[in-house]
Amino acid sequence: MVFPILNLSQAFSKLSNVIMKDLYQLEAEAPILRQTIELYKEFCVYLQEKLGLLIDASAKFEVLKMLFRVARDLKMLDNKKYLSLETRIQEIGKMLGGWMRSLNLKTA
Repeated sequence: MVFPILNLSQAFSKLSNVIMKDLYQLEAEAPILRQTIELYKEFCVYLQEKLGLLIDASAKFEVLKMLFRVARDLKMLDNKKYLSLETRIQEIGKMLGGWMRSLNLKTA
């Protein structure tokens, strides 16, 4: 049996309206639901702000890595000190990247 698309569309629209009406009624009767929704919205905003700060930190970190390479190339840092710094820099980069990925997964 084939249903016209218009009838399915209308049925979906009616169902959507009923669900939304029930949700609004539930929200009015259960304030904890409204508070939970507001808390979730605040959490999402917090994650976006935190991600923004991490993106800024990552950009500054990339500049710092470049400055260390320039210092090594200009012989301001000997290879031993540079290798020690490079190991720490790689660790910090991995941590920053991990934090950013975890926030991207949470906000996606």
